[in-house]
Amino acid sequence: MFEVERDVVRIGIAAATNKAQEMDFFIPLESLSTSASCGIISDSRLDLLLVSGATPQQIDMITTACGAVGCIVLFVGNPSNDDEVVWNVIGNVKGKLDSYEMPNNIGIADIRLLADEADYLLAFDDEASLFQFLETTPAEQHSGGIYLASGRVTFEAFTGMNERIDALISPCAYLVSSFYSAATSECSVIIGVRIAK
Repeated sequence: MFEVERDVVRIGIAAATNKAQEMDFFIPLESLSTSASCGIISDSRLDLLLVSGATPQQIDMITTACGAVGCIVLFVGNPSNDDEVVWNVIGNVKGKLDSYEMPNNIGIADIRLLADEADYLLAFDDEASLFQFLETTPAEQHSGGIYLASGRVTFEAFTGMNERIDALISPCAYLVSSFYSAATSECSVIIGVRIAK
C-alpha cells in the first residue's frame, strides 16, 4: 500500500477560557493583548488561528500579528454573545481539521474563503438558534457558511439540514458541509455575514 503524505496544518485557538489546558496550540487570549502578540503567533508557526471573545484592541493586534506571518485568522462571535457556543464550534472545527477524518472535504482554503467574504462570523451549536438567525436576517447578508454535523446524525438528516440552510442563505453564498464524529454539540456552524450597505 502507498502511504499518502499529508501537509501538517497547525491550527490554534485563542480564547478567554481555562478549558483548553491540554489542547494543542491553545493561546490564552490575554497573552495576545501586548506587543508580544506577533512573537507568540510567529513562534507557534500557525497556519490558522480561531479567536473567540477578543476586544477591538486585541483584534487589531492579532490581525497585525497574523498578517505579518501569513496566518489566517477568524474572529468568531455569537448573536447572543454566548462564549460557550463559540468555544464548542471553534473546538469542533479545529478537531475536524486536525483529524483528517473522512469525508475529508473541509480545509484551510474553505476557512480562508469564508473569512475573506464576510464582515463578521457567527457561530451556532444547535439547529434552533441557527434557523432563528437565518430566518430573521436577509439572505443577501449571508455570505457563506461551514456546517459540521455530529457523527451521530443520519445521512437523511444531514441532507435535510443542508437543504434547509441552502434555502435560507443567498444563492451566491458559499456553503461547505461535513460530518465530525467527535463533535461536542448538536451541530457546529459558522455563518459569514456581510454588513448591510
